[in-house]
Amino acid sequence: AVISTDGRRPPALPTSDVSCRSMVELMKDADPPVGEMLRSSPPVVSDDEAVAIARDTFGLDTTCRRLTAERDVNFHLVASDGREFVLKVTNPAESRDVTDLQTQALLHIEREYPALPVPRVRHALDGMPQALWRGKSGDECVVRMLSFLRGEQLHSLRRTSAQRRNLGGCLAEL
Repeated sequence: AVISTDGRRPPALPTSDVSCRSMVELMKDADPPVGEMLRSSPPVVSDDEAVAIARDTFGLDTTCRRLTAERDVNFHLVASDGREFVLKVTNPAESRDVTDLQTQALLHIEREYPALPVPRVRHALDGMPQALWRGKSGDECVVRMLSFLRGEQLHSLRRTSAQRRNLGGCLAEL
């Protein structure tokens, strides 16, 4: 599957950290503009289509449950062997460069900081970290599969000094 805008595998991130400023610069020059992407509707993806993407693109027989999302469509997948994943179907209005950056950042973290508790990218059957999927609307969407991390969302937990210390340590290492 082709994942970058020029049809080639995107380059790996440099070993230096990606700054917030570089992300802002990338989004400022996004085509289409970020405002348009924020106004666009998420792609239309049925549960059956999500299961088919998991099977045909990533080689997994799964069941799925839709997750909440802002601009994309996300599914919690459970494979027949019990492993859990998140299938992300990116809004077609989002710049593929932004999606590539997010995926490459996760791959970089996996290579450089393997102990950090972040989702891991599952490569498609063709060996690529992302693929393109065309829905019934005709729009092409980037699809990615990530490992599912069990846990509680931070906003729903009681704040503690140990929590702040552990979160700070994790962020500092990142």
